[in-house]
Amino acid sequence: MFNESVSEEVLLAEFQALIPKVQLALEPVIGESLPAAQIEACREHRLQ
Repeated sequence: MFNESVSEEVLLAEFQALIPKVQLALEPVIGESLPAAQIEACREHRLQ
């Protein structure tokens, strides 16, 4: 479940906190540390 009323500021802060975790998880897969600039968020929303 997602909270659609989260402010952009909160969303960006939470995403920044996730970047090190994503880097840590991907390092064994790609064999090196992935620069934070190469990790980006994408939000997709569709009404059905």
